[in-house]
Amino acid sequence: MLHGEPLGQRISIGPGATNNYEVIGIVSNTRSLGVNNGDYPWYYIPLQGLRFMESKLWIRHRGSASAAEQTLRVAVAREDSDVTVTVDRAEDDVAMAMLPVRIASWAASALGMLALVVAAIGLYGVVAFAVNRRLREIGIRMALGASRRDLLRLVCGQLPGPVGIGSMVGLGAAIAFGHLIRSMLYGISPFDPVALGAVVAVLALAALAASWIPARRAARVDPALVLRND
Repeated sequence: MLHGEPLGQRISIGPGATNNYEVIGIVSNTRSLGVNNGDYPWYYIPLQGLRFMESKLWIRHRGSASAAEQTLRVAVAREDSDVTVTVDRAEDDVAMAMLPVRIASWAASALGMLALVVAAIGLYGVVAFAVNRRLREIGIRMALGASRRDLLRLVCGQLPGPVGIGSMVGLGAAIAFGHLIRSMLYGISPFDPVALGAVVAVLALAALAASWIPARRAARVDPALVLRND
């Protein structure tokens, strides 16, 4: 355990370690055990002090990655031709680590789209059924001079209430259970207002589209035919 200014102090790494190292610099915490894990305290020691046959060297470069790789291989071969060099890009490691998360997000997106389609179909069926039950009322309104715009406003005007209540319940459930998926997210919050607002907007548009067709069908009803068949 270091106390005070760490620079210049000496530390031993591992239980029963015989080697100790002088602290010559300080770096930030590092996230290297997984993209979903937090930052951890990390230390770097000289290659001479390693007990393993394999070591890693992180290099930041500009320009082409292939050119930097070739330069690295030439430099290592010049120092020791027996050393085997394997070059991996940090972007590839991050992409591989993110692959399970991306697959899960694709699957969740597909299920979400399926749920949206099913919800739109169900909403259309409910609105169409409600409109069919009000055909006599619609016929009477048209016979008394109601325009198609008035009928469209009548049918679609019933939409904000149920959609608003459903959106509030859905947002409450999303916020309540958002912590359950927090570990599956990287770099974003499950309570992102932009994402939640976009979901509500998409559902509202789906509800409007699902109610527009039966509303237009009701506006085209012949009032004399409806009143004669009733």
